[in-house]
Amino acid sequence: MKTLLQLVFANNAKGQSIVEISLITPMLLIALYIPMDFGLAFFVANIAGTATRDAARVGSEIGKSGGDETNRNFTANDAAIVRDSLVPRLPTYLLSRSVIVKFYEDTPVNCMEVIEVTVSGNYNFF
Repeated sequence: MKTLLQLVFANNAKGQSIVEISLITPMLLIALYIPMDFGLAFFVANIAGTATRDAARVGSEIGKSGGDETNRNFTANDAAIVRDSLVPRLPTYLLSRSVIVKFYEDTPVNCMEVIEVTVSGNYNFF
């Protein structure tokens, strides 16, 4: 037969477990959530970088649409084609996005033309 003291301590042990779990659970969730959020931020950056490289490939394949037959040059319409190919591929988590497309035509090597595509935006950590 159990004494009264043993019965009191047995009931308190059940309450102690609930209190410990309720104190540990928020810390455990935070400890798991922070690395997940950083992983999501790196994932968004990777998707944005890949989409930017693909848009630069699109820009390197399009021809010059401006100028005359002897002297072709890039126009704002060419930059819009590159931008329009990029924007749908950017992740929705990237807020206040901006896309800049620059064509460099008169480089030191005459046969070389350079395109620069830059994407910037904000990622809000939860």
